[in-house]
Amino acid sequence: MGIETYAFGPRWTLPGPSDDALRFRSWLIDRGVPDVNIALHLAPTPGHAPDLPYRPCDHWALRRALVQDLPMASSRLLWVFWGGHGYLDREGHLRLLTADASERDPVNIDLDDALAYYNSIAVPHHLQQTWIVDACATFEQEMYLAVAPPTEILPRAQPANQARQVHLHAAGRGRRTPNLPIERTGRFSSLVMEHLNRRADAVTPVDTAFLDAIERDARAADGHGSPIWTRLRDPGRERVFGSATSRAGQSHSAQSDTDVTALINTLCARPWASDPDTRQNLVDALPRRLGEQVPRSRSPRSDLVGIVLHLRKIDGGLDALRGAMEIIDSSS
Repeated sequence: MGIETYAFGPRWTLPGPSDDALRFRSWLIDRGVPDVNIALHLAPTPGHAPDLPYRPCDHWALRRALVQDLPMASSRLLWVFWGGHGYLDREGHLRLLTADASERDPVNIDLDDALAYYNSIAVPHHLQQTWIVDACATFEQEMYLAVAPPTEILPRAQPANQARQVHLHAAGRGRRTPNLPIERTGRFSSLVMEHLNRRADAVTPVDTAFLDAIERDARAADGHGSPIWTRLRDPGRERVFGSATSRAGQSHSAQSDTDVTALINTLCARPWASDPDTRQNLVDALPRRLGEQVPRSRSPRSDLVGIVLHLRKIDGGLDALRGAMEIIDSSS
């Protein structure tokens, strides 16, 4: 899926995602994937439509593809690429705007719902999946829309917990992802494609070394250290990458008491540490599955200590906290 034009109008035009989707299609074909196995959905800017058939990117077409067409198929490895505009809703879900999104009706697809659906009994024949999403993850309120976006959810089914899902997302929570309009590509898409071009086939599953390399190179290309967000869900476990301090993949057991104490002291020294509203913003900037369970206290230091000690127990929790600290620091 590559969406460059939106019903919002020219202000939302995003040159590049359509070309990135075509480059990804070419990569698949070059590695022996039959064209009939590839569903190409595009909304290109005028003058950049390819000379080959493609499907639309309106809400109905993309919802049908995700809910009806793909689940009826099977694969050795399912690749999903999506380039376009995205945002985090008030529940912390990543929502991807479809081409017919407008000021009156900013329709979208809930990516978190899609990932859950594709790890349920409703999708039994895609046991290896890689999702590549080049879209921003800024907060809903930053879009300054006249109406609240619809919060339609995808169908729900009993979790199967049998699929291996790799999710590579160009932007950390609350972040924008750079687009390169002259080159007609997203910087993240370009980076991922550079690494994919080193792979000889399209059926070998992505491993942790691939994710580590993507994060390392994304940081090297970004002078501000804005984290990307990637995660690997194996049956029974989840590993989160995209840390704020290049500690991708470290579990809480690798965090020494000295590191944790230093993190607590760093947090308490922040100018905003004594403000309860900003501490709440810190918790809100965490992924929802982490933020809803943290213990809270009225005392600033007790509050921050409780947050750190709780997140230390969760794989990737302290990395997520460091990412949330960057968001608060940049907005304070």
